[in-house]
Amino acid sequence: ELFLLEHASKNQYDYYHLLSGVDLPLKSQDYIHQFFDKNNGKEFINFDECVRNIVIEKRVKYYYFFVGGYRSQNLFYRYFTKIFNRISRTVQNILGISKIDEGYVYRKGSQWFSITHSLAKYVLDQRENIKRNYRYSFCCDEVFLQTIVYNSPFFAMVKRIDEKYNNALRYIDWEHGNPYVFKSSDFNNLIKSKALFARKFNVENIDVVKKITQHILNEL
Repeated sequence: ELFLLEHASKNQYDYYHLLSGVDLPLKSQDYIHQFFDKNNGKEFINFDECVRNIVIEKRVKYYYFFVGGYRSQNLFYRYFTKIFNRISRTVQNILGISKIDEGYVYRKGSQWFSITHSLAKYVLDQRENIKRNYRYSFCCDEVFLQTIVYNSPFFAMVKRIDEKYNNALRYIDWEHGNPYVFKSSDFNNLIKSKALFARKFNVENIDVVKKITQHILNEL
């Protein structure tokens, strides 16, 4: 994410949007540009509201090794990773090891965002601290941006939208999947959403992608 922001910001765009390879726009380019022109200066970042600070801190406090093992197809490696990190956390706790910055309130949320050039530059100015503080952490892509913004003047510019995950303008369904993969039967809910982007989609359910694409083309 830092690498992408660093290279994209060389041309100084108004907004930077982090998307995955299984995301899809739900609106036309004209609609998306008009939306950000209207909300110029606002930051679109998701913050989980119901997670206690101590739970988030555990992701950063300890050194996690072999983190890639959590998603490995090798069951033995996955099991080894969980056991090793559990023992490692216990030992670190006994030794009083902590990477927590006591002056920070830690927050988390969805990693996908739409942020201004000013915030992108603010984040990049801290990239060495980010690398040092979050290296060997656990799922820090859901923590580092939210924590930086929450402890900065930029938090006042976060756009509040009263719909789950829509603070980041992303339609993501965590209730029916990890996350849920959209199908043709979800088409109406998707296009009626206030979100500008949605995830996730795959080739096995390509019909819904075609329907959304055609819907956008029809509105041009």
